[in-house]
Amino acid sequence: GLLDTYPGILAPDLVSVFGVFLMRQAIEVVPSDYVDAARIDGAGELGIFCRVILPAVKPAIATLVI
Repeated sequence: GLLDTYPGILAPDLVSVFGVFLMRQAIEVVPSDYVDAARIDGAGELGIFCRVILPAVKPAIATLVI
């Protein structure tokens, strides 16, 4: 398990309240027109997330990692 291991020590920091709030706010400001355009182009939900949402929130991810 994760007891007395480095991943077990680091895991709680990966899901902090600040991180969840920061990512939620970053995703909220992505224009819905981008998501709609991706849907029209035939992208599925995973494709929209990987090709539209993630590139738009890279600065927030970088902030969270630091």
